[in-house]
Amino acid sequence: MTTGGGEALMTMQTTTTAGVDSALVRLRVDYGQFMAFPAGMPLSSDVVSVGGQLWRIDVYPRGIRNYHKHVSIYLKNLSRSTCAKAIFEPFFLEKDGSPSPKITKHASVCENFASINNDNYCFGVEELGYAEFFQRSSLERYVVDGHFTFLCSIVVVNGLGPVPVPPSDIRDSLGHPLEGDETTSDVSFIVDGETFHAHRVILAARSPVFKAQLFGSMLEATTTSSTPIVLHEIAPSTFKAMLWFMYTDAWPQDADGDESSSVEMFQDLLAAADLYALDRLKLMCARKLWDNVTVHTVVSILVCAETYVCPELKNKCLDFCTVGKNFKEVTSTDGYAWLELRFPSIAAEIGEKFRR
Repeated sequence: MTTGGGEALMTMQTTTTAGVDSALVRLRVDYGQFMAFPAGMPLSSDVVSVGGQLWRIDVYPRGIRNYHKHVSIYLKNLSRSTCAKAIFEPFFLEKDGSPSPKITKHASVCENFASINNDNYCFGVEELGYAEFFQRSSLERYVVDGHFTFLCSIVVVNGLGPVPVPPSDIRDSLGHPLEGDETTSDVSFIVDGETFHAHRVILAARSPVFKAQLFGSMLEATTTSSTPIVLHEIAPSTFKAMLWFMYTDAWPQDADGDESSSVEMFQDLLAAADLYALDRLKLMCARKLWDNVTVHTVVSILVCAETYVCPELKNKCLDFCTVGKNFKEVTSTDGYAWLELRFPSIAAEIGEKFRR
């Protein structure tokens, strides 16, 4: 608010808390002008939105009605809603910048707003605010550089709040057609006798390999939307998990089982991800494999990392094999004997790293 000469009598600063229907309003007031302000006239803050409702703070420098020795302060609801309930607590800012001790005995709870002359007030003086908030003669204790500051906390307990938005269901929506629904599908795959229905545009958008196979140079002239594509060297469970990822960008929960079956599933899924250039899925599989590394699984995981070019996973496995007593335990397994026979270069890397 400004005086007739344009000098600011009261300025406002508002701080809101994300995810919480509350605000802290700071009203910095010119002490001299405040003390000379006419009786019965309020100083009004700017409008602030809290809890989906519009609020304003009215300060009466010479009190309201017969309370001329006190400063009166009120919270006013400017919205048309009648279901708001708020907690209003005013303080002062001390000279050291900290909030003053609580001025009033109780918080002012505003509820059941009703329309009066197009303005919404809550009934009852205590519920509305404070007629005898603070004695005018004691205000000077809070004055700094000719100004003092009100701190007003507004908490909306059950206001309208923002319009509720449900969480995204795109994963469920896109994943649903994979559950045997062939109504909208335009391509099908046969994997070890099991049929999977899908959508060319989604597969092509997710995988450059599928794009070439379904729309590009790899597309066979005899292939039509009704001709199933037969896939070899991939298990139905692996293909299903890969499809789920392609549609939802989420880790397929069916891929998690007991430790032994999970490691094999992760390796198969990583191989499929490598084949169809699904880099994110490939890294997700690599992380899952690393989480399941033991002295008994590290050899097969190391071979998988080498075969499908996962350098980070490979280096972690090499480090694992050469840390502490792991080297002796790993080299004593049947898997390591197989490694020396089939992948002597990897076995040599383990030995060289251990001797460093």
